[in-house]
Amino acid sequence: MRLARIAGAIVLLYIVVAIYAPFLASGQPLFALWNGQIHFPLLRDLLTTQKPIDLFFNLLALTLPLMLLVRRWGRGPLYTAIAGNLLIFGLLVAFPLRPGDGPLHEVTSFWRDRVQHERIEQRYGSAYASRYEGALPTSWNRRVASQEQAVAAWRAHGDVQRAERLEQQWSQLQEGSGQLSYVLMPLLRPFDAYEEAGGSQRLNRVVAWWDLTRLNRSDLVASLFYGTRVSLLVGAGAVLIALALAIPLGAIAGYWGRGCDLALSRLIEIWEALPLFFMLLLAIAIAQAAIASGLLDSALLTL
Repeated sequence: MRLARIAGAIVLLYIVVAIYAPFLASGQPLFALWNGQIHFPLLRDLLTTQKPIDLFFNLLALTLPLMLLVRRWGRGPLYTAIAGNLLIFGLLVAFPLRPGDGPLHEVTSFWRDRVQHERIEQRYGSAYASRYEGALPTSWNRRVASQEQAVAAWRAHGDVQRAERLEQQWSQLQEGSGQLSYVLMPLLRPFDAYEEAGGSQRLNRVVAWWDLTRLNRSDLVASLFYGTRVSLLVGAGAVLIALALAIPLGAIAGYWGRGCDLALSRLIEIWEALPLFFMLLLAIAIAQAAIASGLLDSALLTL
């Protein structure tokens, strides 16, 4: 009984992490006081993502407290809240909102990269400098290097106005970040799983495990948080597909019985006896045939 409770608590924690991943790891703050005005940048990003998986979980994160509240009033309000949630999800997929790419979005990212660079340099700068040469491969240093290279390139091509415009934008970001009076970042990581967090294989050898980055320079811990969403979706999808196949076959075998039941039972036993590798090859062959016939073109374009 105790082990069952522990297992249930772990599964529940896993689901909570999947639903509320942006509140644990995200590049935008939960709350920001900028120019004397209160902003909630993360809330806008939750509903403007272009990834249906994240949009589904983000919408669930916002509406889950409401569904838990109406659950006390009976099944009718609960089913109505679920239906409304699915309707809003469908509308946001069909008519996506404009991403929050305004000035505050850029300013908070600029401020976040600089603060993270100062923290990494203070904590790991000496250890990195003792083993390797060059500047720390943080997102801030990459941003500075990209800015300097772009300005130098435009000046070399004789486009002084473009270079001055880039320098003016940089100055505006510096001024805007200085106007941030208070910023409340997500609880654990200031990056999400899709943006560059800096880092390199060399830097990974000197930083703690929670500051590790992947080969594509995304934050490792944030990727783990957002990866729980994919694993839950795949697991739930596999169960639904199994139920969709097993229930009709079981009903047919139970209704007709005798020869039908015997034939279906033997086919299922043969299928279960096949190694997983050959079943994967069969699934790949079927998918390739479907792609060649054009059946999956729309699905691939959607992804």
